[in-house]
Amino acid sequence: MDTMAHMAEYGHEMLVAFSEPSAGLKAFIAVHDTTLGPACGGVRMWPHASEEAAVTDVLRLSRAMTYKSAVAGLSLGGGKALIWGDPRTDKSEALLRAFGRCLDSLGGRYVTTADVGMTPADIEPMAQETRHVVGLPLSMGGSGDTSILTGLGIYLGMKAAAEAVWGSGDLGDRVVALQGFGRVGQKLASHLIEEGVRLVVTDVYEDVRKQASELGAEVVVPTTLNVAGVDPHGWQEWDVPPDWADKARRQMSAYEGMGCTPSWTCAPYQTEARPAFGKQIAWGESSAV
Repeated sequence: MDTMAHMAEYGHEMLVAFSEPSAGLKAFIAVHDTTLGPACGGVRMWPHASEEAAVTDVLRLSRAMTYKSAVAGLSLGGGKALIWGDPRTDKSEALLRAFGRCLDSLGGRYVTTADVGMTPADIEPMAQETRHVVGLPLSMGGSGDTSILTGLGIYLGMKAAAEAVWGSGDLGDRVVALQGFGRVGQKLASHLIEEGVRLVVTDVYEDVRKQASELGAEVVVPTTLNVAGVDPHGWQEWDVPPDWADKARRQMSAYEGMGCTPSWTCAPYQTEARPAFGKQIAWGESSAV
């Protein structure tokens, strides 16, 4: 990827790389647009396979945050940060404080909170180095776990989508796939299970998949949830007309350009028609509803 060309094409203002070897920190912060106010977006920690993948992640998601802030009527712009590493093995107080110092060097141009691989407790060490963080634990006077309202928001968005497509927001007879079962996925799952949804879950971590199974979800290996949707056999088994399948794929590509994760599963409401197989809804990390 030509990073500078990508930034110019999509209007990014800034991409900063940080390194503090003594703390094991490698991090990227992308600021897409600050027209409406300081850039806002979560910091995630993830072991991307390459530097290009890590940079692509923050560039794509920072742009999505610009639109999310604008749609919500907030006086905020769009930004995103990534600590490049495994949150299960590489995270330490020294690393988090080092990131806090990096964040502080931007002078408030970017404000962050916990995202994938992070928790409100992880924001505490950062707050010792900068005031440009939100979502601190309730014990520190913060707003607490942001995944609670995020999960609720996704749930309500799914019900609104179902209402628009099928004429009813009732999800009780639907099949919902969760690609990723972290804090947000678990909060969402609690609402879906309560409504009687048939839940299909996958996650890269085996112990997390076990948690989903204990909650009553049908668990599949990560490679099973793919562009074909919940059904691992794909479009042919659903007997989906080729033009509908092609339209859904094109729309998924468009959503990817908006900042959605490219591996998210297909939702039938993306087609104009309402085929018989349209009883399945899919949700993936950072996907648009």
